[in-house]
Amino acid sequence: MNNRSVWDGLYLDSGTHQRSREEGFVRVSQAAAGGRRSFDAVVPRTILVLAPHADDEVISCGGTILKYAQWKCEVAVIVVTSGAGSGPGGEAPDRIAEKRRKEFETAKRALRLSDRSEFLGLEELQINRSNVRRFTDIIRSIQPDIVLFPNPNDSHRAHRNTALLTMEALYHAPTQAHPSRDRAWLPLGAYFYETPSGVFGQGVQAETLVISDITEQFETKKKILNEIYASQTQLLSAFEGWVEALARHRGEAGRCRFGEAFCPNMTHVPLKLLLI
Repeated sequence: MNNRSVWDGLYLDSGTHQRSREEGFVRVSQAAAGGRRSFDAVVPRTILVLAPHADDEVISCGGTILKYAQWKCEVAVIVVTSGAGSGPGGEAPDRIAEKRRKEFETAKRALRLSDRSEFLGLEELQINRSNVRRFTDIIRSIQPDIVLFPNPNDSHRAHRNTALLTMEALYHAPTQAHPSRDRAWLPLGAYFYETPSGVFGQGVQAETLVISDITEQFETKKKILNEIYASQTQLLSAFEGWVEALARHRGEAGRCRFGEAFCPNMTHVPLKLLLI
């Protein structure tokens, strides 16, 4: 089936969470002891997600992306590497990279991502001055309120290097270092996200977790993974059970059915805006 025809006309129902959206707030209704409780939550203008590979954005925070996009938040995803090393055996790396780029273009529509989302397609992600400047420029250009990225203790090298480059870029972005045409920028929150190679509490220390309720978005998240990222079918099939089991586990901690966990990182960014 042609993914373009399936996902181009996708309409995502905002469900019971969206009540009103005025001046950066959304009315949220959640189950509570003895009934339901409603409250106004601050919605960031822009969220930036740094994804080492195309599909990491869905595996790690796809439900949260869908939810905030429904709440009229601009979500920009930057896919850092080409992902050419992960595909069917015997297929040329450049063909794999092109497949993954096209899959991300389809995922952009399904996730309702910003036009400022980009597939950088770097072949080998090195920690050097050029890439630090590249990441710093991205933050200054997009000017996100919240930045989501992997944990620097992730076992996967591309995930780990993405995290380290993001952290250094967050340090430089509000300063005069690496001068650019875009003005200095300090986000209101920076969070690590989980990956199969970097689970909080299993090799990755995390004293504080924020749970995003993705109960209403979880089925769409699974659908995007299964139907759009076809080049990764073999790999993703091994993670499918893990994705659901972890979402249920995090949901229990967040007193919801399905959740995604994030760890606030306040090394260079004071936490002023919470994910919910």
